[in-house]
Amino acid sequence: MPQITIAAMERLAVGAGVAIALACDWRVLGKGAYLYVPEVKIGLNLQWGALPRLISLVGPARAKRICILCEKMPAAQALEWGLVEELAEDGKTVDRALELAEVVLSMPAPTVRMVKEAVNATAGALHVATAFADADQSQLTATFRQARSARDSFRKP
Repeated sequence: MPQITIAAMERLAVGAGVAIALACDWRVLGKGAYLYVPEVKIGLNLQWGALPRLISLVGPARAKRICILCEKMPAAQALEWGLVEELAEDGKTVDRALELAEVVLSMPAPTVRMVKEAVNATAGALHVATAFADADQSQLTATFRQARSARDSFRKP
């Protein structure tokens, strides 16, 4: 997407919610919020090209920790690890995202677009090499007995 995208997250972002936020240019998180990636716990892989983006932001060791240990990550840690660019007071994330958007809109649009495309091309040069595996991994995990069992356990109250 050529436009600058900003995710404003309150309270929690879980699984696909984290994946969508990772696809954005910037992320603003409420101070009382947390991020949670429970996919491995329920026998799924992180999809939608989120894993390469996550690795780009936090590095391989932290990406493994986030995905494999399935820990809930508080806002302060998400900021420290580089998963979000800013924390905002709870209830004010959209306001802060709109303030950032207003600054972007004051800049020359063609230049913003070119810089975004150049940064994305450079940072994501190897993403295509791994993102294709999302669907394959999803198909495989759907058939694993342990993965099915984990999903069944997760669904039970």
